[in-house]
Amino acid sequence: MAGNSPRSMETVRAKAASIGPADFTAARTNPQFVWRFGRRGRIERSTDGGATWAPQSSPVHADLVAGSAPSETVCWIVGRNATILRSTDGVNWQLVPSPKQAEQSAQPPDWTSVEARDAQSAVIGTEDGRHFSTSDAGKTWQPQ
Repeated sequence: MAGNSPRSMETVRAKAASIGPADFTAARTNPQFVWRFGRRGRIERSTDGGATWAPQSSPVHADLVAGSAPSETVCWIVGRNATILRSTDGVNWQLVPSPKQAEQSAQPPDWTSVEARDAQSAVIGTEDGRHFSTSDAGKTWQPQ
């Protein structure tokens, strides 16, 4: 698959504070397959390089701030209030459990970065520099 090469994969991150009401960030695996996302759980996907966009059903209303798409069908998106989402078919989104180690504080973490290798493996991070990795689609997380 052409989108799996490291050179064709682009990951775009945004600081949570920089997301405005009409702003989106994007994750793309190649120039044709692009996701954009932002406030209140909004997710859209383009399969024609951004010429047209199709809304996707999001299971959350939290602001989404970073994404990584290692293939044409796999995308991980993270955001505020410990939100982690994953699509493995390019259309449907599932909530991924947040690392229990990160949720021991009084307030759920705001995830600000994600770097995904495939549908099973990703590293997520907080603005304060904490990072966690999974190799089993979020069933377990390891501090980095």
